[in-house]
Amino acid sequence: IISEFKEGEVRTYKFNPASIGIELARLEDLKGGTAEENAVILRAILSGEKGPKRDVVLLNAAAAFIASDKASDFREGVKKAEESIDSGAALEKLDRLIEYTQG
Repeated sequence: IISEFKEGEVRTYKFNPASIGIELARLEDLKGGTAEENAVILRAILSGEKGPKRDVVLLNAAAAFIASDKASDFREGVKKAEESIDSGAALEKLDRLIEYTQG
């Protein structure tokens, strides 16, 4: 269930990722691990690895794009997220954040 906020109004609706080409996944396909293991998973996703974990990242990023008015719907948001990952921009931002916080 997704909630949409609009000028003091909340709209809730169901969303099926398959409707935009994202395959449904089993819970065990999405399972993470320790902080170190999750860091490896994140770096792999941002380096272009495909699969259910990337799909969840794409959907979450799409929701953020929609919330910030940078995408009008999930299809557009997922496309923007894919472009950010596939171009290397997302990984570059992560590396800059790591450098900044450890510097």
